[in-house]
Amino acid sequence: MHSGPREEHDPNFNYEVRDLSIPTIRKGTIGLFAFVIFCIFAAGGVLIALYPNWLKADAPPQPLRLPKDPNPLLQTNISARTDIQRMRQTDRHALENYSWVDEGRGQVRIPIDRAIERLARQGLPQTETVPVPRGVDGELHVPHHMPQPEEAVTP
Repeated sequence: MHSGPREEHDPNFNYEVRDLSIPTIRKGTIGLFAFVIFCIFAAGGVLIALYPNWLKADAPPQPLRLPKDPNPLLQTNISARTDIQRMRQTDRHALENYSWVDEGRGQVRIPIDRAIERLARQGLPQTETVPVPRGVDGELHVPHHMPQPEEAVTP
């Protein structure tokens, strides 16, 4: 603390005119520690009230509560990886090979590369245009954030 004679405050300089009070800092620090200790004991009391057997080492373990059958089965990381690997192999096989979709109707799955080549050669199939429905008053009722559609749309 400043113990010498007090100087007059010069308005041209900005600085603290008074020093910090050590007793106030000491009281604040003691109050903070007392509050922390109180919170620890309060949390312990809540823990004991909610879980009275947590201190007892010989307490029987709680049985697992699973949903009734058929319940979801837990997967390990290994089984999840093999499942994903199997799914990717199946998808890759479907994308890269010929297979029947419906043999009775004559629907065949062709490899994706062949389908892209065929589509590039033949172009998209032509479809009929469908008129845009209008309201009772004949106006289009489209939200403001959407662009206005043309008179007819091709699906």
